[in-house]
Amino acid sequence: MSPSQRAHLTAFRQTRAACSRWLSRLALAACLDAAGAAPEIWLPLLGHRPGGAPFLPDWALSFSHSGKAAFAALLPATEGNACIGLDAECLTNPPPHVDAFAPDELRRPVPLSDGERLRRWTLKESLVKAAGTGLTCPPAQIPAGRHGQRRGRLDWQGKTFFWQTLALPGHWLALTAARPLRPVCRLLSPESLSQHPRTATSF
Repeated sequence: MSPSQRAHLTAFRQTRAACSRWLSRLALAACLDAAGAAPEIWLPLLGHRPGGAPFLPDWALSFSHSGKAAFAALLPATEGNACIGLDAECLTNPPPHVDAFAPDELRRPVPLSDGERLRRWTLKESLVKAAGTGLTCPPAQIPAGRHGQRRGRLDWQGKTFFWQTLALPGHWLALTAARPLRPVCRLLSPESLSQHPRTATSF
């Protein structure tokens, strides 16, 4: 990975580190609660795979933190080909360096705007999370669909993935899985947490 990409990835680590773990678990608890699974039973089982990816028995899951908000995606592992990747970027975040994109991405149909670079970055991140590879190759080699596309299908390292961007104020949010999904989104606020205290238990 180039120095510019390392700089981009580490730019927010200090500010994110203090709260991202707690907020991600809170988002996961909300997902479990919405799925009818008791967070107090499942959260203690949360761990990590050898490469660092999160692991929860019987579930596929993914986390992301944009610097402004935390996100979690959850999919029952019994639904076949269960893998999921989620990435979020706040629209006020600086975009990745241009070397994160292949030459044809930068040229077609017009030079990439900052917003389009952020959108494509979320797709790349969600794809490598779903594939379980992480950023083990230069980001420019990771496909991100056509310009302005909101959903699509990509073949990556011998597997087929389906991705989509989700509408969320102030963010680009991308979700990738091994099959098409109809996501159910739930936003949490301090008011909603006070109305559903069970969601915030057992961290």
